[in-house]
Parts: sequence; C-alpha cells; structure tokens
Amino acid sequence: MLVLDFKKLENWFDCAKKLVARAVEKVWLLNENGFLSEDSTLETMIWEKSSLRNKLLKINSTSPVFSVSKQDFVDFVRARQKLSKFNISDDGKFEVNTQAKAALFLKIIDDDFVKSELTGKEYDAEKKNMIDYSS
Repeated sequence: MLVLDFKKLENWFDCAKKLVARAVEKVWLLNENGFLSEDSTLETMIWEKSSLRNKLLKINSTSPVFSVSKQDFVDFVRARQKLSKFNISDDGKFEVNTQAKAALFLKIIDDDFVKSELTGKEYDAEKKNMIDYSS
C-alpha cells in the first residue's frame, strides 16, 4: 500500500485520537513531575498541532531530564536568554500557553541541546545549528 496523505490515513483509522491519547499521557507525566503550571494549555494544543503531539510522543519517561533537580532545570532555562521567555512560578512550574512556548519547552524536555567539546558552543541537536542566546 502506498500512502500519499497521512492526514487522511489518520482520520480513516482514528489514529489521530489514539496518538492524542498517548500524547495526553505524556502531558500527565510532565504534570506529575511538576513541570507545568495550571495555566498551561499544552494538552489542548496537541489537538490543533500534530507536530507538538509528535514531539510529546518522543518523550521517554526514563529520560535523564527527569532525574535533574527542578532547580537545575529552571536555572538552565533562566541562564539562556532565548529560553527564558517562559513565566516560571516560584515552585519551578512553567506556563506553556502558546504553540511557540510549547515547541521550545518540548525541545528542552527532549534535551535537544549539544555542547561541542571542541568549541564549547551549544548547538540545536536536531538541526545542528549553533544557538545564539544573546538575541
């Protein structure tokens, strides 16, 4: 079978609903670990934006990110100007209420950053672009 339109395929087999249900479980995982504030709308955004849903599905509950202390996680975000666009509560919960913030938050949770041993510079692990935190 040759599939040309994955959206239609998802609709025919109700795959989208099943994928969203699995992605919602990942949102619950983030809530259980104290990452998301009550004002976060990540769970509703995954219905609208399949790319967010797919990124959520990649999150592994055994990721080393979940063993990092909450304070270290918050400090990592606050130390990088480009990442510090989040509203972070005193207890370290992130307000994820736009698709741009959701994409960036999921990039952080997925640990999509690489630091070169040669240059000491940080790169986006997915795109291999150097990250300039000054802008």
